[in-house]
Amino acid sequence: MKISNLKNLAVLLLSVFAFTTLTSVSVAQAKVKHYNVTPIVFGGEKVKNIVTEISAFSCPYCAKTFKNDFDNYMKLVKKKRLKFIYVPAIIHGDVDVKTNQIFYLFPKDKQLAMLRLIYNTRDSWVSAKDPVASLVKIVENNTGLSSKLMYQAFKDQEYAKEINKMSDNYFAMYKATYTPSYILNGKLIGGSDSYAKVIKALK
Repeated sequence: MKISNLKNLAVLLLSVFAFTTLTSVSVAQAKVKHYNVTPIVFGGEKVKNIVTEISAFSCPYCAKTFKNDFDNYMKLVKKKRLKFIYVPAIIHGDVDVKTNQIFYLFPKDKQLAMLRLIYNTRDSWVSAKDPVASLVKIVENNTGLSSKLMYQAFKDQEYAKEINKMSDNYFAMYKATYTPSYILNGKLIGGSDSYAKVIKALK
């Protein structure tokens, strides 16, 4: 074999090796662009009363209180009677982590719509044989977000750690052990029955 051919072969092998190494690193890291993993805040700063809700998307009680009470809280926000902070938490492990990974692929101005979509379809995707796959399909059909991107997000371990960390921090901060947990002005006041307590405190 000619020296020139050997050089060409060496360059080709190096290129293949470099590509393989780069691909391996990319798959291992599986980084995906997502928005800040922070609570969703409704309302302005100059409000005396603050309600914080710690909820999990897969939780049946959270879905029930969302359907019964969330819009009422939003009316109070609109009237500037309180600020409402929603904290997506982890209570059922991997399903909640992946649901949150989907949620934070959307910007702030789309997250209210995503809250409604995830909770309003909760009974359907949670009861499916593969809840995550079912939710992925629902989100793709309703928003156009690529299922490929969602599955890529599931591989991002740093992203998952961010989500778990936020959940752990808020449970610890308020000594909450269940979902939904409602906190009024820094004090844990209860679970699903908290709306009546909030209304009473606002009078």
